Amino acid sequence: MELDNLIRNMEGFGKRSLLTLAVLGALTSCSDPKERIVYRDNPRQNQKQDSPSQNTNNNPHSNSPMQNQSVIIKEKVRIKAIADAYVSEDQQTKNYGNEIYLIVSPKEFQGRPSESRAYIQFPSIQDYLPKNKKIYIDKAKLKIWTSNDASITSNPIVNVHSVLSPWEESSITWQYQPRVESSVTDFNQQISSDGNQKKFDITSAVRNWIREEPEYGFMINAVSAKGIAAFLSKEFSGGTYKGVRTPEMEILYEYDK
Repeated sequence: MELDNLIRNMEGFGKRSLLTLAVLGALTSCSDPKERIVYRDNPRQNQKQDSPSQNTNNNPHSNSPMQNQSVIIKEKVRIKAIADAYVSEDQQTKNYGNEIYLIVSPKEFQGRPSESRAYIQFPSIQDYLPKNKKIYIDKAKLKIWTSNDASITSNPIVNVHSVLSPWEESSITWQYQPRVESSVTDFNQQISSDGNQKKFDITSAVRNWIREEPEYGFMINAVSAKGIAAFLSKEFSGGTYKGVRTPEMEILYEYDK
């Protein structure tokens, strides 16, 4: 049975996990795929300041510890995927750019060669970061949901690699794949089919991107012969979950105001 036939029998998905954000300042949101949640934190705001009655100068702010101190702004931005697809060694010329699942499987499955890899791409992060600021990336995560199909009982181990050359969702195939970084961005994550969100550390890749290195997204491949993983693609509708479980990046960064 082809892998794409197998995953078409999947049904049911876990309930959406609720994300709680500590909003310490302004909150801003943008429409999909530029959904953005921002918080600002001044780590120096809790410093004790002299009261006006304690100041000898007539200007109550002249001796404030806040004076002449820089304010560090911390922001968190979420960026939705604009392209995703998987490729299959079993169907080397077939394009899977319009499927609702992203299939990842090892080099051998069910006794025959059948490796599958997933590709995910995002808009340029430069469009989401403040202009003319020196940005420091604290943390970056790739977040993708899995199917909760009970028939997939194995838990493959997967790696994430940065993609180094352009690719198109509508034309990528096993035969025509982009180049990928040989070193691993995040590795040895065991994926269970539980319908939950999986998080991968992509901090190193995003730090390279803010230095204006090419942004071509990520490739996910399996490194253990334990079956397949099925991630939800941006095409997944799932009723009330439409658009909610699209693959996304979450980036926490900071800069001086």
